[in-house]
Parts: sequence; structure tokens; C-alpha cells
Amino acid sequence: MGLWRVLPIILIIFLSGCVSQISETQMSEQQTQPVQEKPIQQPTENTSQGESTPSQEQLPMPPLPTIREFTIEADDRGFYIDNKDISSVSVSKGDIVKITFRVREAGTYYGGLDFRGCGQDTPDVKPGASIDIQFTADSTCTITSYWPSSGVVKDSIQVIVS
Repeated sequence: MGLWRVLPIILIIFLSGCVSQISETQMSEQQTQPVQEKPIQQPTENTSQGESTPSQEQLPMPPLPTIREFTIEADDRGFYIDNKDISSVSVSKGDIVKITFRVREAGTYYGGLDFRGCGQDTPDVKPGASIDIQFTADSTCTITSYWPSSGVVKDSIQVIVS
């Protein structure tokens, strides 16, 4: 019975020694790996003061894509921004386009709408609810609203990419 009390202690001591051994082995391996250094390029005779050699030139960072966000209301008759009926929105190529579609309660069939196009296909959005879509603008595309239960087309909006 006494061995069963001592065995867990011996096991803990053994395992802690193994962990310590592994850590020391990893440390010694890291210390023995050679460090790669880049050679320093000396200016050539043809380089005048103020000019830089190719290794000294810094390449420009590509610009981060612009995020274009739109909140567009929709009902069975159209798409709206600030209560104005719209047929398109414009973005630049490479922009990240984020659209929140809010389905109006008034003027929308009780089943709601779904939105398809520009690589998107949303689930049903009930009147009073909204849904977000996001995509990268590569080329001009069209998003169409449908009655979900019957697939009847209600309206379309174009995302114009320039």
C-alpha cells in the first residue's frame, strides 16, 4: 500500500526532469544555429552622392484597399438611400464593398426579400430586419432582390466598378 502513495511523487519528479531536459536541448540547438547576415553593398564608382543603389531603394507599399460602406433600404418596389430611389452605387476596382440591406416593413411582402448577385446569395430577410454582405469590387455587377418563397424578381441595383 505504501508504494501506491510514493509512485505518483516519483512520477512527478521523473516528468519534471524530462521537461527540463527537453528545454535545455532546445536551447542548445537554438544557440548552435548559424545566423545569416546580409552582405553590405558598397556604393559603386558610378554612384554619385545622393543617388541610391538598388539595395538602398525602398519599394513603395501597395495601398490598402478602401472600404466602401452603404446602408441600402429595400422593399418590393426598389432600393433606397436616404429615402431616395436608387439604381446604382459606384466604387473603385479593388474596394472592399460592405452593404447593409434593411428590408422596409411598409411596402414589403410578409415573406421578406433575399438578395442575389455580385457573388452573394443571402438567406431570407424578413420585413424590419437587415443583412450585411461584403465583397471585393472586381467588375461591375448587379444585385437583385427576390421574394424568397416564389423567386419573383422585385428590383435590381447595379454596383458600378471604375
